[in-house]
Amino acid sequence: MPFASSYPELLSFDLNQQITVKKAFDLDEFTSLFQLPLSQAAFLQFQTVQQILNDTDLDDTKDKWIYSWGSDLFASAKVYRILFGHSVLHPVYRWLWKSNCQPKHKVFFWLLIKDRLSTRNILRRRGMDLDSYSCVFCNSLVEGTLEHLFVNCPFSIMCWNVINVSIPIQSSSPEIFSQIKDQLASPFAMDAIILLSWSI
Repeated sequence: MPFASSYPELLSFDLNQQITVKKAFDLDEFTSLFQLPLSQAAFLQFQTVQQILNDTDLDDTKDKWIYSWGSDLFASAKVYRILFGHSVLHPVYRWLWKSNCQPKHKVFFWLLIKDRLSTRNILRRRGMDLDSYSCVFCNSLVEGTLEHLFVNCPFSIMCWNVINVSIPIQSSSPEIFSQIKDQLASPFAMDAIILLSWSI
């Protein structure tokens, strides 16, 4: 971690913020780098940095500037990962974008597994006033949620049975489609799942 990030209070008193550790190490008077007097917090950081320099043996190799991921090569993906974090995504997302379907089908299925489609359940949550929020495919008076519409509805179950798929019970949306893909065991399984969901 660079000193500038680790010791911000001391940095605010620095007279030369571009100086390298090697040049600072070679100075006879370390305090000449800073505007005096230092604040209490900056003084404590000054003592820490001074102790680090005293305990460090520098050789004749040139200073090397590296990024926090340990390389001098810039990579925007690594910057985004540091700034926004990294979450492990379900493999269904990767299979989706690698499928051979049209972009509109891919975007539709991405909205489906993210639960962003305008189902009656979503419309109710957004405050839209409808005559009924029940599923339009069956008479069970069950609210038209994503899981019901694409997985549990009798109409949907009949659609999945056309390609000899039995719907897994009590699984999350990505996991359901992962298990369906395993049942199909075909190189075009993801394409079939996306297009059948689009048809529903």
